[in-house]
Amino acid sequence: MAFTDDFTGTSGQDLEARTGWTLVSGSAGAAEINASNQLKTVGVGNAGHAYNASDCGTADHYAQCVYRGGLSGPWVPAVRVVDNQNFVGVRAEAAQFSAQKRVANTFSAIGTYAATPASGDVLKCEMSGTSFAFYLNGVSRITGTVSDAVFSGVTKCGLVCRSAAADPCIDDWESTTSGGGGPTEYLITPSGGVAFAGGATLIHGRVVHPAGGVGFSGAAPITRDRTIAASGGVVFDGAAPYETHNVERVIVPSGRVTFGGTAPMTFTPAGGANARAKILSMGTRTMRTDSRASMRREASA
Repeated sequence: MAFTDDFTGTSGQDLEARTGWTLVSGSAGAAEINASNQLKTVGVGNAGHAYNASDCGTADHYAQCVYRGGLSGPWVPAVRVVDNQNFVGVRAEAAQFSAQKRVANTFSAIGTYAATPASGDVLKCEMSGTSFAFYLNGVSRITGTVSDAVFSGVTKCGLVCRSAAADPCIDDWESTTSGGGGPTEYLITPSGGVAFAGGATLIHGRVVHPAGGVGFSGAAPITRDRTIAASGGVVFDGAAPYETHNVERVIVPSGRVTFGGTAPMTFTPAGGANARAKILSMGTRTMRTDSRASMRREASA
């Protein structure tokens, strides 16, 4: 289940006082909420101040946030964060983004991408095995290998404040398990339709919004999808084509939604009996499902 934080709260609230955040090394109050409900960093110094976000439960995870400001300061987002001396992350600089790892107080470059950071940029760092990737606005821009033993099995991500303060720094945090080698881009917006024929073809997708319809014919093609907003209809013909876990999903196409396969929806809501998935069709057959019809629902433990 993804951990998210939009940093809404009382101005001056320390980051470590918020649910899901832990200061693991450095000084308290190095990051806090500003008056605009964004995160600012005030802690500086070469040693740095490291924060962990809620445990992802696996070393294969990603961390994502919206950049708001600050250059050559905090490393955010960062993955496999052990402490302020050992982490893998990215930071915005004057005309580029720099991805580096820090091992036992020593920085090593992974790569850079030339671009002027702009408020609203979506920054994402991901680790899968020893593979690192940095995404800028959903596009992979830096990749590399991180195989240092200190990062083996580290399941937490976060941020490290150092060098220069940033106000504002970031907004809209999200972190969870990575796609395990599958696609991780968030947005699919082709001019035509989209067809998924293989099994488990969409992993950690966030938005599928094509001009045409969306068709799923393989077995269990969606895992942890969030939103399908197609201009056409949506057709699920494979076995167990829509498996969801722990968070509410939404299908909002302009056309019909058709489930033709066996066990077409398995839904395990985090809220137990009070949670539900949503299927909203704007076509001639509007359908909203709860625990009936084309859904098998199981309350999570």
